[in-house]
Amino acid sequence: MKTQGASQYSAGIRIAYSDVGPDLHIRLGALFCHLYQVTLNLRKMQGQDIQSTRRLGMGWFVRKMRLTLKEYPEYEARLRIVTRVVGVHGIRLYRDYDILLRQKRIGHLISAWVYMNLDRRKPQPVPNSLIGGSTPNETNSVADWKPPSDIRNPDTCDISVRSGDFDSNGHVNNTTYIDYLETACQRCLAQPYRIRQYNITFLQEIPLDTDAVEVALSKDGSAVSFRMCAGTTRFAAGELTIR
Repeated sequence: MKTQGASQYSAGIRIAYSDVGPDLHIRLGALFCHLYQVTLNLRKMQGQDIQSTRRLGMGWFVRKMRLTLKEYPEYEARLRIVTRVVGVHGIRLYRDYDILLRQKRIGHLISAWVYMNLDRRKPQPVPNSLIGGSTPNETNSVADWKPPSDIRNPDTCDISVRSGDFDSNGHVNNTTYIDYLETACQRCLAQPYRIRQYNITFLQEIPLDTDAVEVALSKDGSAVSFRMCAGTTRFAAGELTIR
């Protein structure tokens, strides 16, 4: 049933074999795919499903994300993901996600989205049906956060872009960026680490004609600065906390 203006959605998921890495714990790329599907389910409740927005020539694009993950669930674990719209600031809509394992919150994501005209690639005002509620202070910290302006002496690796990385908006889907980062960390860092916090700003879309993305990492203790680019074009930048 479609509920215009609904602001919260909850879904249970079971971690599949295709979601886990060699250690049988969930990969962050797979977790983000589940988070994105929950987002789509909430949008459908709000009358903002992909088909409806595409007919209007519109789409939702994420601009910033901050994920904190205390625990990596294992294969066949059952998670519950709760997402809600927590506020609107200007042209940005903020979505909040809780990740629950056995009724305990093990992760939290806050994200900022814009409603984009697909032909002109220009942000548009957030639909009135989604405006409401208040924005907690946590979203303000995401709005104010900026990625490092420069990365010194980074380790770099090239990640091939696959046809399956692209979505219906004609660019690499935001869930794939963390997959690129996990691959780069595995190749560039001296020993295996788990990403505990993930901050990213999406600067420019990765278009259909991109063959490879260069990921640059600079580690300082448990902090890792990163950027993704092709030549002089920067697609994303951010910071990780690893342990």
